[in-house]
Amino acid sequence: MSTNRLTPFTKRTMPINNNTHTIPDILGHEQIDLTRLKKQAQLTQTQIPKIPRIARTLNTLENVLKVLEEHSRTSKCQIDQLIQSVEKENPQLARQLHESQVAYLKLQAHTASLQSLKECYCRYAHMLDGARTMFNAYQQTTTRRDSIDQVKLGLKECTKTLCAIEAQLEAMLGTFVLNLQEISGFSRICPGDEYELVIRYGQQKWKTRGRIRKHDKNEQIWTRQVFHLKAKLADLLLIKMSE
Repeated sequence: MSTNRLTPFTKRTMPINNNTHTIPDILGHEQIDLTRLKKQAQLTQTQIPKIPRIARTLNTLENVLKVLEEHSRTSKCQIDQLIQSVEKENPQLARQLHESQVAYLKLQAHTASLQSLKECYCRYAHMLDGARTMFNAYQQTTTRRDSIDQVKLGLKECTKTLCAIEAQLEAMLGTFVLNLQEISGFSRICPGDEYELVIRYGQQKWKTRGRIRKHDKNEQIWTRQVFHLKAKLADLLLIKMSE
């Protein structure tokens, strides 16, 4: 799993025209470095969306963080058991203990980065919602044009930032490693049958062919059994099996 970190914040203040209505700083006093986020997206070959998918992104973040926390607790228990074994004069486990501790620290750092990403994303999502409310309110009043343009700028910049954060999240989600064992549960499976399995995940595609051994239908041979799919936020996983 990738361990990309969040980019640092830079100070930025939105200019306000004293001759117009006072407008709150929609973007706040801190802003993510969009240029750096875009460069990271290019390096990781991650496409930046044009429209933020707030509900799906937050749902994915919550589920990923939940799994990482559970894995962290399990890893901590295993490390405690290894420490007890090493203390009981079992030096053969010392190397395994060291590797487990290093992996645990990396897991903690990755979880902290994702948690920071979630907090930042929520903050900008609230800013975007506030900017939309302000824009709708200004549309119904006789507010001067430059004030409305300023709110539009806030909307545009919040949208770009949310999309850039989503690209950063995708780069940190890692890769699915799937291992095909066998097909089962089909009453029509007979010795000698051949099958083709196609898996599509957005623009990613994986295909394999399998054959049932003639002398034993429980034994199967596949051209490929292990495949990798880069995790995505919005893509759907489609599986097609044909005989």
